[in-house]
Amino acid sequence: MGQLIQYITCGGFAVSAAALVFVGMEIRRFRVQLKHEGLRVINESGTTYASSRMLGVMGTPAGYAIYVYRGGRWDLEADLSQPGYEPAPPGIAGAYEGQAVKKESLPMRGK
Repeated sequence: MGQLIQYITCGGFAVSAAALVFVGMEIRRFRVQLKHEGLRVINESGTTYASSRMLGVMGTPAGYAIYVYRGGRWDLEADLSQPGYEPAPPGIAGAYEGQAVKKESLPMRGK
């Protein structure tokens, strides 16, 4: 019985070591990606968002807006709409305070 416990314990150590190696590799991959793509400050308050390359918004002709869920409603944090387009608030309910979403801009309506 004692030898079985030793085998189980050694197996647990081996699985734990493999998990640590995997986590270390994922952290390294993330650091390399951050180093190449970086972060960009969008507003004056110092809030940082992932760069547009990481968000996958390059190539959209309309541009986009970033909304943050505060006090039970969506607040426009940054308007990066292209000329002829306007920000459109998210059509979903906020899940938690401080949630940030990127929303593609819509063509301006005739005034």
